[in-house]
Amino acid sequence: LDHGAMADIESSKAVDDAFFAQLLADLEHDEVPTGPDATSEEQLWAAHLPPSAPADFSAEDRALRALLVSFYKSRNPENLSSVNAIVSSYSGDSCELWAQLGVKYQVPPVEAVHLLSK
Repeated sequence: LDHGAMADIESSKAVDDAFFAQLLADLEHDEVPTGPDATSEEQLWAAHLPPSAPADFSAEDRALRALLVSFYKSRNPENLSSVNAIVSSYSGDSCELWAQLGVKYQVPPVEAVHLLSK
């Protein structure tokens, strides 16, 4: 690729990164109705929202947290309340985390390799 094409790719990646960072931030701060006006589905959803990411999380911690939230939403929503503690415990050692989760949740090998590559 020539220099111009590489610059376009890098610029596009920066725009995508900013978009997804804002999307994650927006999702973390969405309000879910609770109380007498909320439906039972809304109340169930509210019970399985992860807490907001701490301000001191690094970019790597936030990326791991986003993957972990996605993982737990599909496999064990009850663990969403613990994502920040899990990220703090495995910060810098995400391979060990994904290996343990792969075994615990019997993740298919192809998916496990994909998670380990993140």
